[in-house]
Amino acid sequence: MDSEKSSTGFVGLKNLGCICYMNSLFQQIFMINSLRNDLLMVKDVGQGEKDDNMFYQLQLLFAGLLKSEKQYVNPKGFCHSFKDWEGNAVNVLE
Repeated sequence: MDSEKSSTGFVGLKNLGCICYMNSLFQQIFMINSLRNDLLMVKDVGQGEKDDNMFYQLQLLFAGLLKSEKQYVNPKGFCHSFKDWEGNAVNVLE
């Protein structure tokens, strides 16, 4: 069944288009236990909308990779929060 977690215990990341390099970086960072745990323990004191908070979205992504029972986590929230110099969100099709 597509919605079930892999028997390996790991969860993947959905490729929304052309973000495979970003996803591979997330997976590499996630597999460094001490770094992952430290990132998840940080209390973000940032003000404003959580949808635009890149650190909060990274924490959500890592929490999903750690705790999800699904096959993959969707990085859409992080892609929306990650902005270029002009303030535009990542275009997942470029």
